[in-house]
Amino acid sequence: NYNVSYVDNVMYVDPFQPELGKETIGSLLRRFARNVTILPEYLGGAVSVSHEAIGAWRERIAAVLGQSLAPPASMTGVPLVVLGMLVLCGVGVLAVRGEVLTAWYVVGSCGLSCLTPWSSEFTRYLWPLTPLLAIALITTVVFVRRWCLTRASRPRRGVVTGVLVALILGTVSAQSFAVVKYLGSRKAASYRDAAGQPHDYALFSYNDWPGHDEALDWLRAHASPRDVVATSTPHWAYLETGLRSVYPPFEPNVEDAQRLLESVPVRYLIVDSLVFRDYGRRYTEPVVLAFPDRWELVYPSVHNGSSIYRWTGADASAPPQQAGMTRP
Repeated sequence: NYNVSYVDNVMYVDPFQPELGKETIGSLLRRFARNVTILPEYLGGAVSVSHEAIGAWRERIAAVLGQSLAPPASMTGVPLVVLGMLVLCGVGVLAVRGEVLTAWYVVGSCGLSCLTPWSSEFTRYLWPLTPLLAIALITTVVFVRRWCLTRASRPRRGVVTGVLVALILGTVSAQSFAVVKYLGSRKAASYRDAAGQPHDYALFSYNDWPGHDEALDWLRAHASPRDVVATSTPHWAYLETGLRSVYPPFEPNVEDAQRLLESVPVRYLIVDSLVFRDYGRRYTEPVVLAFPDRWELVYPSVHNGSSIYRWTGADASAPPQQAGMTRP
């Protein structure tokens, strides 16, 4: 989470559920070991496409050719694992050849990633390494080719060549399908500039955000400049509305959460329906349900979007406390 350090994040069992406590040395090592076992698949994805893209590619094959001719759904991750193992072999070959800095950079980055509690972010963490991982993959292919030409028998040479060709063709096909899919599924979005003029553009992923942005539009039009907003998207809320924005407290005890919200003080509380994280509603919705006399629903959810509640307490119009209030 971006309001605390990476060290704090790593030490929690789940930084989005801090009430679960912190890791011990033993549990941290077990997490690291679990992440290492799934790392090859993400390394393969970093030089090709994601697991989701291969799954979509398989579904397309099944729709065109039938389920019987499509690869089994349980096998969609196998090509990525094979590619990932080839990448790791290439890193080893580079190290043996004297490219120690490159090898340690890749190993160190992957090791730090494996310490984190969110393996779903591996795709993002490995993107900066893609050029080096691609070099490692090509190094392995060249190494295997030379081995086949000098030491392997003709049948083995044919098998190895067939496997490599199949991987390359499959990767290229999946990448082409992913590009076509993304280009054909862009979502319409819009934003307002400083003068309030709307501008339309397109995004690859915008499925559950329109309703949230509509709520922020309402907030920009109705809130006072000195009001404070609590939301799971404080950076975006600040950019969209210009209002000071903070995270809601990650506190399951509703009385403690209410006390923390009042200490800021928070004027508007947003209960969102965003699917990428649920902590916004997990910690905010219980508060408004527990204290209906203190939180007034002023903007109900539209199109499965976000709801906005306004604090109706005695200090609702007080300016933010300087000691605990900073801009994002």
